[in-house]
Amino acid sequence: ISMNPKGSPWCNGSQESFFGRFKVEFGDFGRFDTYANLLEELYSQLHYFTYVRIKTRLKMAPAEFREKWEERQQKLSTGCKSPPRPLYHTFVAKVDRAGCAALELLPCGAPLRTASADSG
Repeated sequence: ISMNPKGSPWCNGSQESFFGRFKVEFGDFGRFDTYANLLEELYSQLHYFTYVRIKTRLKMAPAEFREKWEERQQKLSTGCKSPPRPLYHTFVAKVDRAGCAALELLPCGAPLRTASADSG
């Protein structure tokens, strides 16, 4: 599954890397008897990738890195500990001139931008 034009992995290298690793570590999708079992394992694997699996470059799990980064940013701007993290986020699809698509994660309450990724 890819949102980019066929034969253009350079459009979003980090996304391509994630899905490549995810498919290898997840294994054969056909091994599940029911759709419910497949979904359960997918959610379990996504939770593992986000909250448990150590990313070499970050030297910690992505969720832990994000939490520390947000706290650091908050301390730099106000000298206070960060407020609780928002519960919901918005994903916005972006497409650049080369036709490469990507999903952007917007924080809670952020205004939605309707322009394409390469404008501005």
